[in-house]
Amino acid sequence: MGQGELHRIAVPAIASLGDGLEHTVKIAYYPRVRMDLLPKFSAQPALLPLLRDGGESRRVGTLAVWFDDMDEQEPVIALPLAIH
Repeated sequence: MGQGELHRIAVPAIASLGDGLEHTVKIAYYPRVRMDLLPKFSAQPALLPLLRDGGESRRVGTLAVWFDDMDEQEPVIALPLAIH
């Protein structure tokens, strides 16, 4: 396992960014777990520290990323995340 893989928090989504064209990306954070996005969830062991409350009474939310087609209902990738 390479050094970069040790710090990866999600499995990379397949997106063609190296085609030389300009792309649009939308990133959204929801302060709750979006159950409707569970099929798009991805996580790696390095994500675990970002899911802990740490005594701050903060709850896990959802980070979602859309790529090019913003009209799509489902993002390319989503992951659980507690913003500290």
